[in-house]
Amino acid sequence: MLNITSCAELELEPGEAKIYITKSVDGAIILTPENVQVDKKDKKLTFAFGISRSGRQVAESYSVELSVDNENVPDGTIPLKSNQYLLTTAEGEALGKNIKISDGSVHKSILLTLPAAVFNENIGKKLSLNLRISNPSKYELNENMSEVSIVADVSNFVGSYVDVTKRYLKNTSSPFSITPDSPPIASCDPYQQTPLDWIVNDVVQIHEYQGKNFGGVDARCYGNRNWLSAGNFDYYTSRDILNGKIYQVVELPEGDYRANFEVAEARGGEGHAAFAVAKGNTLPNFTQLTESIVNKEFTASQPTTDFKIDQSTTVSIGFIFNIPKGVQGAYAISNLTLSKRLNIFND
Repeated sequence: MLNITSCAELELEPGEAKIYITKSVDGAIILTPENVQVDKKDKKLTFAFGISRSGRQVAESYSVELSVDNENVPDGTIPLKSNQYLLTTAEGEALGKNIKISDGSVHKSILLTLPAAVFNENIGKKLSLNLRISNPSKYELNENMSEVSIVADVSNFVGSYVDVTKRYLKNTSSPFSITPDSPPIASCDPYQQTPLDWIVNDVVQIHEYQGKNFGGVDARCYGNRNWLSAGNFDYYTSRDILNGKIYQVVELPEGDYRANFEVAEARGGEGHAAFAVAKGNTLPNFTQLTESIVNKEFTASQPTTDFKIDQSTTVSIGFIFNIPKGVQGAYAISNLTLSKRLNIFND
């Protein structure tokens, strides 16, 4: 015979009534962009946690003392100063030393607010705030959860660079995609193809195939080549490449950016090739590089170029070449990446 007992007849154990700081794991709370609320207008972030009580006992009022103990912050972290953070109730009231939980509740919400300026002043560092509860008016403390270090790695919020290449640019690394009418990849003559997604001016397209000119990608039949390139090497030294341009036009929002590109080839020496970012729908001429937002001439190096966009702007990003007759020049790029400096208060 099956006996069924109603829920009302079951007596559940009340458990232990112990007071603790919520959201603590092994004595720490790690702030991340995912567990905070960001106010981009007022440039601040807020993290919600609280003081609570375990057990199924009747919810009677109790109180604890909350104190800051920055003598015991984790190694490698910098303790927050009292003027760098704000602790309040969920209603926005300033939090005093004595925290009271009213009848009918076991929990008190607390908000930690940190201004963006604190992060901007501590790029590359880890910040911490060590909190402790003590002297409960009723019940016991959960000793394993009565003290917590709240830690914020600043690089997760501002300062570090995040790759945004695919967000703004196309076809930026070897093997480069080429136009359907380009000479076949690995063909020996002509020497160059034309890349997809890049604007390549006529000056660069000096390699003839089936009655049309091509240029911008060097994917010849030897040397495992497939590079973004401009050059008049070998049979083309009788041709000028003056103000040759290979670039893309994109809309970049406000922020700090970093461009990295790998130089695969630089025959012809200095003064013939440059990377540039410029406002508008085209790049400046080689002799007018100073008109760009940023520029860097290059040879056989792997340059890093930082630049700043003050407000959302249409820009041209790419390469400018100036190879006169008589210079056996060939300059090639195997990869271009674009990174943006992280700032969750703006992005």
